[in-house]
Amino acid sequence: MPVRTLLPAATGEAPVADEEFWGRVARTATGLREDLALLEKTGPLAYRWLLVPADGDLAALRAELAPGAEITVFTEPPAAAETKHYTPLPAESYQGFLEADAGTLSCQSVSPQRVSAFLARARAARRWALYPMPNPTALRATVGQ
Repeated sequence: MPVRTLLPAATGEAPVADEEFWGRVARTATGLREDLALLEKTGPLAYRWLLVPADGDLAALRAELAPGAEITVFTEPPAAAETKHYTPLPAESYQGFLEADAGTLSCQSVSPQRVSAFLARARAARRWALYPMPNPTALRATVGQ
């Protein structure tokens, strides 16, 4: 049986999000007992965050995704941690996740020079994360048509 990879192919294209992919996403969330951040990309500058529920029930989430969207599920859950002494791993760029108290999610592309400004915004967030891009531990796929 061939080994499947959930990382992007050499051409830069992500595999189709099949049942094996979704099973891995659900097992990761339930194993950590945490919501996971899913980044949906539907165009060159069109990004939005969704949450993979900690209980692994993906029906509602999958119904929200646009056909053909590129998705990235980050295996490090967003946290309510203090930002004061946080130093991100070195990266070419980052995707910032911010969740307001009302549950509103916002996405921000962050250059290395703008990390401190992002962290200042994160102090007021309910949960936040700063994901290095590319991210070697993330699960990537393309939503089927």
